[in-house]
Amino acid sequence: MKTEVVAVFYSHAEIISDKLTCCQEQEEESQLPAAQKLALYELTEATFDDHIATGQHFVEFYAPWCSHCKSLEPVWDELADVYHDDTTVTIAKVCCVTDL
Repeated sequence: MKTEVVAVFYSHAEIISDKLTCCQEQEEESQLPAAQKLALYELTEATFDDHIATGQHFVEFYAPWCSHCKSLEPVWDELADVYHDDTTVTIAKVCCVTDL
């Protein structure tokens, strides 16, 4: 099965923040038990393919030394919290320094 991954990088956290504000009003019940559904998945080379095989995903590819990545981190964590109970999408991140 071939999966296409599209990485979108935002230079301004406001784009994601606007979406978060809108989505905070929506709550859905999770179909997965709480222990199996994480807020933010930290993917590695070993787990990436299996994780994205099905469903929709926001995946941040980051470098720990990158100032833009550092400024996006709290917004990405908030995005993960907002979508925590959503069964149609997962929020994940991949460290491009250690996990590729």
